[in-house]
Amino acid sequence: MLRGVLISPDCRFRIELAEFLNQSGRVLLLREFSEYPSLDDALSVIRAHDPQVLFIDVEPAEAALALIRGLRDAGVDFLTVAVSQTVDSRLLLDLMNAGIREFMSPPYDPEAFHRSIDRVSEMVRSGSRPRAVSGRIHAFLPAKPGDGASLTAVNTALATARSAGDGVLLADLDLNVGMSAFHLNLAHRHAMRQALTHAGELDDDLWSDIVARVGPLDVLPSGPIEPMPTAAGERVSRLLEWLRARYGQVCVDLSGSMEDFNLNVFHAARRIVLVCTPTVASVYHAREKLQFLRREELEDRVAIVLNRWSKGAAMTMQSIEELLGLPIQYRLPDEAAVVHKSLMSGTPVESSSALGRSFTQLAASLAEISCAEEEAAWKSRVEQFALVPVKYYLFAAKK
Repeated sequence: MLRGVLISPDCRFRIELAEFLNQSGRVLLLREFSEYPSLDDALSVIRAHDPQVLFIDVEPAEAALALIRGLRDAGVDFLTVAVSQTVDSRLLLDLMNAGIREFMSPPYDPEAFHRSIDRVSEMVRSGSRPRAVSGRIHAFLPAKPGDGASLTAVNTALATARSAGDGVLLADLDLNVGMSAFHLNLAHRHAMRQALTHAGELDDDLWSDIVARVGPLDVLPSGPIEPMPTAAGERVSRLLEWLRARYGQVCVDLSGSMEDFNLNVFHAARRIVLVCTPTVASVYHAREKLQFLRREELEDRVAIVLNRWSKGAAMTMQSIEELLGLPIQYRLPDEAAVVHKSLMSGTPVESSSALGRSFTQLAASLAEISCAEEEAAWKSRVEQFALVPVKYYLFAAKK
């Protein structure tokens, strides 16, 4: 029987859940909290009772997650079961990002509950703990197909890996016409679809059979065209959770088709890199995608990258910004010959070219996004870069 602690500020909900847990015969509740305790009080209970599992009401989520993070910062890695009276997709993503693997919501399904407790009990017996989620995800989204988002994702990921060494992954989630294998001259035997199929059971041995290696970069190409895995959104979320525990930086290449699972990626991403070109059609589709992201309250994560930019472009940067309602944060120069050579050879864009240097600088900026202090440091260094942000800030202001 597991020793547990229950925290819920909702009296009725707490009493009903406590009754269910006690009747299950699987959990011995050592202490119940009618409000979120202070970190010192929580640590005092832990030292006194040595509980094995924490059942915590995650409504409101902010207070619950703050307590969980405080405990982990103090060196306490609870086996945590989140409980809530409602099921919300954004809440589930927040819980996954916090490293919480188990979730319960009424009406409680006894069979599902026992499976969950079996998993927790096995972790207690083995002495294992869930891995903390810490990696950053950067989603690369084209305004329309052909705008160069895949080229940007591939070369930005390679540039990040050259700088950071191990711990960088390129994941190709364009399951229809993924281009990473083509850009890097990889065979199709390594496949994103395999990773999604086994998303709930990945381990180091299975992963080593799936992932490809290009220099310092791990690559997960989309693989050959096959039917879409069932419950793709849930599988994508589980895969991203596992990847963030394993890699410091994950660059996800998306198609421009806006599949259902794209939203799972957007909510998990630190930055959504929207790539467009200075053409009317591209800017139109970029504006449509921005409107969607605004409705999802994700605009502050968007970085606009203007690809194939030249002074003679048909559209000016000012007109593009006015149409999008956001500043163009990064420009990639139009170097058709350099890109053609890269595509024909199946190798990265030459790092010594202007475009290659731009990818290196874009990679550096994405890797450094973490806090306001880094934003200030970026401003002081911005004039050193050939890839100059049009506005001297990383997070675009909402219009």
